[in-house]
Amino acid sequence: MIAYKLTIAGHVQGVWFRQFTIDAALSFGITGWVKNDPEGTVSAFIQGDGENLDSLIKLLGKGPDLAEVKSISKSAATPDASIVDFSIKH
Repeated sequence: MIAYKLTIAGHVQGVWFRQFTIDAALSFGITGWVKNDPEGTVSAFIQGDGENLDSLIKLLGKGPDLAEVKSISKSAATPDASIVDFSIKH
């Protein structure tokens, strides 16, 4: 299992980006979480098969219809076996 911490910048809050992330992650069998940050970005922790993670990141780069993704930064993270679903953190 591979894990990444993502920070997505652009017009990504108030456009259903978190729900879009959950739906996409579940379709790829990826677990983790997503949350809005005070700076206006969205953060996510994603873990799963490397190929599926790459596919999810590519899809997040497009985002939902109302979003405008300017950048996604990705850093390696330690997988967390206690996370068994995908959720929104508040």
